[in-house]
Amino acid sequence: MTEIPQQPPKRFECLGLSVHFMYSFALAKKRSESEFEPVDAFELVKPKRQGLEAGTPPQRRGIKQHLDLREEIAFKNLKPFRAEVVSNMEGSGTSRTEPLCRVEIEPLLRVFRTGATCCYKVSLRNAGTESIALDIIHAILGLVQQVEGRVTPSLLRLSGRPSPVTLHSLFTKCVREFTAKGKADKDQIVWLDESMDYITGLKADEKDESQSPWVITAAEVQGETADAFCSTWAKQQHPAEEKAFRLRQFEAEVAGILFRSVNASNFELEPAYGDSRIRGAATALHNLNLDARLHVTMCNRSILCIYPRFSPKPPEEKARPEDYFLPDLLDLCEILRARWHMLTIMNLGLDKVLSDLKNEKRTAEQKMRMVINARGWLARLLEDPELYRIAGDALADISLRLKHVFREDELRSRLLEKAQLIERIREGMGELSWLSMEERFRDKFQR
Repeated sequence: MTEIPQQPPKRFECLGLSVHFMYSFALAKKRSESEFEPVDAFELVKPKRQGLEAGTPPQRRGIKQHLDLREEIAFKNLKPFRAEVVSNMEGSGTSRTEPLCRVEIEPLLRVFRTGATCCYKVSLRNAGTESIALDIIHAILGLVQQVEGRVTPSLLRLSGRPSPVTLHSLFTKCVREFTAKGKADKDQIVWLDESMDYITGLKADEKDESQSPWVITAAEVQGETADAFCSTWAKQQHPAEEKAFRLRQFEAEVAGILFRSVNASNFELEPAYGDSRIRGAATALHNLNLDARLHVTMCNRSILCIYPRFSPKPPEEKARPEDYFLPDLLDLCEILRARWHMLTIMNLGLDKVLSDLKNEKRTAEQKMRMVINARGWLARLLEDPELYRIAGDALADISLRLKHVFREDELRSRLLEKAQLIERIREGMGELSWLSMEERFRDKFQR
């Protein structure tokens, strides 16, 4: 057996950090207390609802697609703001906070044909050459709840607010304000997650957040970190093996960021966890990107992108891989996250329909309306514009991995199975109704 040289762990030299927290939600038209219809993004754009614009936002435009489709999507860039990240510590029945760093937050709301997202980009950048401390990176990642029933590790202190708030509370406030605008409309737009009585997360205690966002971390690095992650090592006899050995020196610090470890200060990565084996070298931090200058690695909880700090260039020049790859990656993640959310909501909805169809208190008309409503949702969720988008090699592979992470095929398959079962129940109800009528007529004429 070949002995792998042991390398001492090295420090992750991060100069700039942008963490994208992607929340998702569902919008619908409220027809009655139990009837909801899908919402088209363009229906919200036409009345200029809260300043929505049609199309893809500028910060999500990357490589030109082979076929430029007119997708029914809308967006709104909400006003960016500054905040102070503070640690959230509880002890002896009291809570206290300690300031850690100041960050820039840029919210983006997007509405798709299936679902919607609200993404918060939290940025921290050092102007000099001093690296961002590892505990600060984990504090920013700790802006979302990590363990059920426990407090969110980090909070945001906003200007003019008496006490710090969670990032999740900003998300819920944003969606509630967005839907509140339409309460006077004939076709009221509602936040479907809040309107369904079988989703309890939004009604729970503030300590229990209703969802965990998808996270994409982009780190701008320097020095040995940039050499290890963003170089080809082409002059070495075995470049891929050399790079794998270099990456392993950073696993101690980087793995906790990628996997969003609950106990980041005491995280040890299992050496056999990586699925990339190069001449005896194994690392879970292998690159999924085609361009070595931008290192992209992912797990089931997040994506980590690492790129070197370059000298400033004019804004019209887009020669850096992060300038055209990251927008496409973020766009893809938002599309898939929104679709995952709607597939989950719809599966729960069909579970409720199946339960109600067995309810003897429901009239035949009510049951038929539920079936028709379910058909409308199903038709919308089977639409998949992403199938017509042709992305680059790396993005195509990442797209397949993301669909596996979000269990899209399984959710869609279960949805179709439930829809078929509902149709069989409906057909059975119709046959029973005809048999009942036939018996009544027979009894009437036999008298």
